[in-house]
Amino acid sequence: MTAVIGLLLTSVLVFQTTFLPADAFAGSAESSTNPVSQNNWLISEPIPITAGAVRKTVTWRTQRNGKPAEIVAHVIEVDLNNPYVRLDVIADPDGRLPGRSTVRHMAEAAGAVAAANGDFFNTRGIGTPIGPQIRQGRLESGPTVLSGFYAFALTVDRRPIIAPVAFEGTVRAQDGAVFPLRGVNKEPFWLENGGHSHADSIYMYTGAWGDVQRGNDGATVPTEVLVRSGVVEQVALDSILNITVPQDGYILRASGRGADFIRDHVHPGDRISVEYRLTDATTGQVLDMSRIVMMIGGHTILVDGGKPATFSREIDGVDGRTPRARTAIGHSKDGRYVLLVAVERSGTSAGATLEELQRLLIRLGVDRAINLDGGGSTQMVARPLGETVLQLVNTTETGIERPVVNGIGVFTLAPKGPLAGLLPVAPDVLFVGETRPLGVRAYDKYYNPISPENIRAAWSISGDAAVIAGSGSLHAVKPGSARLRVSAEGVSAEQTVFVPGREDIASITLVGDLPERLAPGVEIPLPKARVVLRDGRTVEALPSALAWETIGLRTKVAGDRLIVAEPPASGEREAYLIASYEGIAAARRFPSESANRQARILADFDRVNPPVRLKTVPDGVAGALDRREEPGRGNVLRLAYDFRGGEGTKAVYAVFGNDDGGIPVEGEPVALRVDVKGDAGLNWVRAEVEDAGGSVKWIDLTRNLNWTGWKTLVAPLAEYGLKYPIRLRKIYVANPKNGQDERAATGEIALDDVAFEYATDYAADGSNTAGAPASTRTVSLTIGKKSIQIDGRTVAIDQAPILENNTTMVPVRFVAEALGARVEWLGDRRLVRVYGNGRFVQLGIGDPIASAGGVVVRTAAPPKLSGGRTMVPLRLIAEAMGWRVDWEASGRSVVLSSAAE
Repeated sequence: MTAVIGLLLTSVLVFQTTFLPADAFAGSAESSTNPVSQNNWLISEPIPITAGAVRKTVTWRTQRNGKPAEIVAHVIEVDLNNPYVRLDVIADPDGRLPGRSTVRHMAEAAGAVAAANGDFFNTRGIGTPIGPQIRQGRLESGPTVLSGFYAFALTVDRRPIIAPVAFEGTVRAQDGAVFPLRGVNKEPFWLENGGHSHADSIYMYTGAWGDVQRGNDGATVPTEVLVRSGVVEQVALDSILNITVPQDGYILRASGRGADFIRDHVHPGDRISVEYRLTDATTGQVLDMSRIVMMIGGHTILVDGGKPATFSREIDGVDGRTPRARTAIGHSKDGRYVLLVAVERSGTSAGATLEELQRLLIRLGVDRAINLDGGGSTQMVARPLGETVLQLVNTTETGIERPVVNGIGVFTLAPKGPLAGLLPVAPDVLFVGETRPLGVRAYDKYYNPISPENIRAAWSISGDAAVIAGSGSLHAVKPGSARLRVSAEGVSAEQTVFVPGREDIASITLVGDLPERLAPGVEIPLPKARVVLRDGRTVEALPSALAWETIGLRTKVAGDRLIVAEPPASGEREAYLIASYEGIAAARRFPSESANRQARILADFDRVNPPVRLKTVPDGVAGALDRREEPGRGNVLRLAYDFRGGEGTKAVYAVFGNDDGGIPVEGEPVALRVDVKGDAGLNWVRAEVEDAGGSVKWIDLTRNLNWTGWKTLVAPLAEYGLKYPIRLRKIYVANPKNGQDERAATGEIALDDVAFEYATDYAADGSNTAGAPASTRTVSLTIGKKSIQIDGRTVAIDQAPILENNTTMVPVRFVAEALGARVEWLGDRRLVRVYGNGRFVQLGIGDPIASAGGVVVRTAAPPKLSGGRTMVPLRLIAEAMGWRVDWEASGRSVVLSSAAE
C-alpha cells in the first residue's frame, strides 16, 4: 500500500460483539463451520488454532456508493488469560535487520501456529520496519521520529498497550560530554520538514543489524565507532567500519554535528555509555522496556474507547479512502483478548476503506486498535486444526505472498496432551465412480496436532451410496448419502458423504486448457469438471466420474488421458470434447486451427513490423523501447520503464504508427490478443484504441502483472462499445496514482504477436471471411404449418411445429441446420445434440431435464418423437444456441435469427 511517510519517503503501509471464553471451544470441532448471522453480518463459529487462539471469518454485506459490497475479514482472536498461548514479533528468518520474507516463511521459521503481517516499510528501501520492533524482549528497531505512528506492545504480565511511541537517548563520552542519540537500527529517510533523518545525528546499531551499511544513502557522510563492553575499540572518521556489528557490542553511526562530537570527545580506549528509553509520545509516560516482551509498529490509531478514533496521520498515503486489503490489531476493553484482522480485497471481497475498517473492528468488540500494513502486504496464515503445516488464510490482493519486514506470530506453549478429537479427511461430496483416499487428522486437549502415524484409526460406513475400499479409500457406487465414522482410543468423529444424482446437478463446467494440435497419437490430459450442485455447493469431479466422448474427431480414453486416433476431417469446422455425469453433459470446443477464432497479426516485430516509438508521462518518467531477439520467438518489442520520477499516474507507451493516429485495424474484431513477457512488477498493461466515432478507449490487458516469462493475454472488446473500424494507438505499462508503492518502480516487459481476433465466418464457397460484417440467417415458422421460410425461401418440412403444454415444439434438425448448427442423433440412447459456434445442448426423448452449455435446464414439455421427427422445445434450444426469437402478434408464428457461423 502506498504511503508517503515523510517528504520523499515512500513506504509500503502494508497493512460478535462478544469475545468467546477459552472453554467455548469444548464442543465438537465439526460445529465450527456453522455461521451466526446478524442482519448484514455473518460471523463463523470459531475454529481452534491452539489453546487460547481461534480463527473466525466475518462477512459484512454493506452498501458502497449505492451499490452492494461484500467485505470478507479473517480474524485471529487470542485469549491472553490462557497461559498456553503467547504473541511475539516474527521477522526475517536470518534473524537480523534488514530483511524481508513472506509471512508464511517467517512464521514457519519461528515456529508460530498463526501469524499476520505487521509494520510498514519503505518498499524501495533495504527492508526495515518504520516503527519500533521488540522481539523476545529485545529492542531490534527504535520508533520513528515521524509523528502520528502508533505501536502495539505486550508486557510481561500480558497487558496490551497501544500508544504512539517516542525515543529518547543520549551518548555520554568519557570526558562527560553528552550528545542526543536519535535512534536504534534505523535506515535513512527524509523528514516531513525536508531534513534528513541521519543528518547531524548519532544512531546506534546493535547485533540485531546484520548489514555492513548503516544509514548510508549518500545524503550524509558517516563516522563510525565500535564499542564493546563500554570501551571504544575503533573510530572511523568520515568513513565506515567495514564489519558487521558484533553480538557483544554496538556501533555508533554519526554525521554532521554528531560526527563533530565523536571527533572532539571520543577516542579509542575511552569509556563511553549509551542510555535510551521509550515513551508515550502523547503523555510522556516512560514505557519500561524491561517489562515489554514484544512491540510492533503500525500507522494511525483506528479505534479508541470502542469508537472511531480521529486519524493520527493523514490517510491518503495509505489509500485510506480507497477500498484495499487491510490488516489491523486491537484488543478488548478489559485487555483480555487481542484480535488480528485481515480484510481481503479479492474476487470475493471488496476490500475496505479505513473508515469501514473502523466500523468492522468496533463490530467485533474491539476497544482500541491500530492500522497495520495493508494492500499487497496483507497476509494471514494459520495452522488448520489437526495439521502441522501453515496455510494462507486470505486471498492476497496481488495474487502473490509479498515479502514484508515483520509480522505478529501466535505461539503455543502447551505441553503434549491426550487425544481429544478426530477429523475425517474425506470428501463431503463424491461422484458415482470416484474413489478418493481416506485420512484422519487428530488433535490433543490443547488443540495441537497429533501425528496420524500415532493413531490407529478404525473406519466404518452406513448407507449404500459409498463403500470403503481396500487400502483405506472411499468409493461411490450410487446416488444418495452415506455416514462415515472414524474411531481411535475411545474418540470418534462422523462425516456425511453425499453422492449426487442427476436431480442434484445445477451445472457442469470443464476446466483447463485443451490443445490446438490434434494429430494422431497426441495425448490430452482429461480436464477436471467443476460441478455446481442445486444446494449451491461447488465441487470438483475427477475424470473417472465422467463419461467422455468427442465430436469431430476420433479418440479413445486411457486412464485419465484422451488419445487422438484420427484428427478432424478436412473441412470440419469444429471439434468438441464432451463429458457426461448421470446424463448431464458439458462440452468444450477444441481450439483447433479449424475451430478457433481467426486472428490477424498487427505486429510481430519480424515480418509485420509497423513503426513504434516511445512516449512517457508525466515529466520525470523515463523509459526505453527497442526491438531485440528472443530465443524461439525472433524479434520482440522491449518496453522498459522507470517510474521513480514524476507525480500522479505514470505510464510508458509504445506508440504505434507514424503519428498519434495509430494503425488501422480491419473489420470488426472481437478481442485483442498480445503475448506479454512479464517482470512480476504488478503494474498494469493496457492498450489504447480509437474508434470510428473518434472515442478513445483504454483496453485492460491486465491490472496485475504478477508473472515472469511469457503469457498470452486476451481482452474481449464487446464491453467497450466500439464503433468500427478502429485504430490501435498504443500499448503501455501504467502505474496508477493509488497503490504505487505496491508496484515496481523500474523494470521491463516485452511484447510479441499483437493480434486482433475475429469470430470465424465462412462464405458460400467455404472461404474464410473473418473480419467482414457477419451475415444473419433467419428461419420463419408457424405452428401447424408444414413449411418454413429460410432466408426468405420456402422449404417444405414433413412435420409441422406443434404446441405442447403451452410450449412450442419444433423439428430440431430442420430448424438447427437452417440456422447453421449441427445435429447429432444417438438413437440407442434416445439423445439429440445440437452444437455450433462453441455452443452445445443435449436433450433426451421424454426427459424434462436438458443440459445447455453444461447448465441443467428443466422443461414442462420434454422432447418427443412425432412423425418420425425429433421435436424439441423452441425457447430452450433457441436460448441455448444464442438464437434470437421474435414472435408475431398472433403468437403462432415466430422468426428465428442467428449470425452465420
